[in-house]
Amino acid sequence: MAYIRGEKKPVEGCVFCNLAADVDNESLVISRSKHVYVTLNLYPYNNGHLMVVPYEHIQTQEALETEALTDLMLTVNRALGALRRVYNPAAFNLGVNIG
Repeated sequence: MAYIRGEKKPVEGCVFCNLAADVDNESLVISRSKHVYVTLNLYPYNNGHLMVVPYEHIQTQEALETEALTDLMLTVNRALGALRRVYNPAAFNLGVNIG
């Protein structure tokens, strides 16, 4: 409810570029690698809800270079391992938002 009723801050530029550039830990970025970063959602759908975001603006995952795609998927695997250790969930939902 805080998200719905709270004050809305105007966002300038790309929200994901803004997250990537924030080094003050206010953005909830919890991990960085060469091609991607991992961020928590301030208002998560469920415990452990996170996003793995490439630094490069692309229209589709197929446009990622092999090194970036490998980095993305290895980062997803590391995140799954961390979530498994912390929450021990029965299952995971993985989604890809494209476009």
